[in-house]
Amino acid sequence: MEIHKKSTSFPIFFVLLLASMFSLNAVAVSPATVSGNQASGDYVVNYNYGTSYPILATWLEERLDSGPWTVVTDSAQMGTISFSGKVNGTYQYRVGQLEDSYYNYPIPFFVSWSSAVTVVVTGGEPSDMAYSTQSTYSYEARKGDINADGLQDLYIKRTSGGASNNGVIFETILTQQADNTFSVFSANASQKATAASWATINVDIKSADLNIDGFVDLVIKDLSTHIPNAANQLIFSSGSSSNGQASVATSLGSQMTKTMTNISGSFSVPNYFDQFMIQIPVPYHVLVCDYYYDYFYEGLVYGCWYELYTTTVTAYDGNFVSQEGLNFGFAWTDLAQAATDAEFRTTAEFLYDVVGTVLGIDFGKDRPDFNDQNA
Repeated sequence: MEIHKKSTSFPIFFVLLLASMFSLNAVAVSPATVSGNQASGDYVVNYNYGTSYPILATWLEERLDSGPWTVVTDSAQMGTISFSGKVNGTYQYRVGQLEDSYYNYPIPFFVSWSSAVTVVVTGGEPSDMAYSTQSTYSYEARKGDINADGLQDLYIKRTSGGASNNGVIFETILTQQADNTFSVFSANASQKATAASWATINVDIKSADLNIDGFVDLVIKDLSTHIPNAANQLIFSSGSSSNGQASVATSLGSQMTKTMTNISGSFSVPNYFDQFMIQIPVPYHVLVCDYYYDYFYEGLVYGCWYELYTTTVTAYDGNFVSQEGLNFGFAWTDLAQAATDAEFRTTAEFLYDVVGTVLGIDFGKDRPDFNDQNA
């Protein structure tokens, strides 16, 4: 077993991702060094840890095979990390550094990384947690009514690959709600056995680590072919070794597709939203009061009336732009233009909450304190 535990945190990853956009003039970071019996999975990683100004924080990151970079849990308080019992695989380590860039207005922070060092473990425990391995897991889907409410529910079961308690979705039931959305059902062994006997349905099941926590999640497509009005589902793994059920399910309707397209576009295309700007004529009335000639009275009469005018306003085409996507794109721009630390943190919090809104998950309870410069 692996003695030294590490955690992958979407909040940490997301903040580092944001800050990495501003790593323009940061001080070079020295790479880590490795000693010990690397092939057996027992080794020590050393790196230069320090917080002398202008350096605000230093940490160690690890990557297994072609998976995502993850922050080693306690590395922000140490300069030496001992690993024992690492499973087979190719590990990379790099040092991250957060630096105050007060004199580089308007960018408040620089984040930079060292070059990576590689450790190849061949004599440790077999691994099924490499991202490349997780992506080969196979799943099946079945439908039935687990709670006898007349609505078709969904049963997802991993049919090949990995241990049942490795934190990735293994067996889970989603109950359909009145609005055709789905919720994770906390099922007991008997209910899972019942669901396992339901008729299988031919749906498209894709896997990807969508929240960057080291455990692949599932996208269930073509549901409406088998369950009327059911939207495609995004199902997140729990990451818990004692729970093979999903943690959260959220619908992948056209609105989310539009939003995720907007977010992707705002990252990769300068002035992305400009292509969707349209001119809309808007009629409005103006109250006019004046004298006018009244042919009935054959004289000037004072009165009021409304006259119709039309003006043109600029807007974004709702066929291609969602409000959440627009919020994210503008907030991303605001982050780059933040003039003070406070503005940077406020915008980072907003971006974090926008992502939670997009995914349909309440991240509020887990959101880091962005007022802490080490967050």
